Amino acid sequence: LVNVVRSAWSPEFIATVRTSSTVTSTMLFVGFTNTLITTSTVFNNSNIAAFRYQTNSDTTAFWRTATNDGSGTSDVTTTTIAVATNTAYRFRITLTTSSALFYIDDALVATHSSNLPVSSTYMGYAIRVNAITAVARAIFWGMLTVIHK
Repeated sequence: LVNVVRSAWSPEFIATVRTSSTVTSTMLFVGFTNTLITTSTVFNNSNIAAFRYQTNSDTTAFWRTATNDGSGTSDVTTTTIAVATNTAYRFRITLTTSSALFYIDDALVATHSSNLPVSSTYMGYAIRVNAITAVARAIFWGMLTVIHK
């Protein structure tokens, strides 16, 4: 969906997502964005607060957290949570104008306090998988909640 939240509203994103039987040659994205997520998206120059995994740019198979205020390169943190096949994760992002808190399975895995989405920018939310090569990929989700505070 597009244009449903702004960081000024202190939104919270909660989603339960399960990976498929393969995560190779894959881009996974879970979170807030003001940009259409495509295979070639590098998440720069877009307002985002999201979890991501991108095999063509990430050197290890761990979830990343990313924020960007739309003006350049994203701030990216590599978590200690591995991206595994056929595994369910509970993602949560709590976004304010001063911080983005990222949780996986209710454990805080990263805090970003700079390069946050611009508070006046409307964003949507996305759960997205793209194949980097010409092989089909899947991601499964069972719950999605967006809370405006």
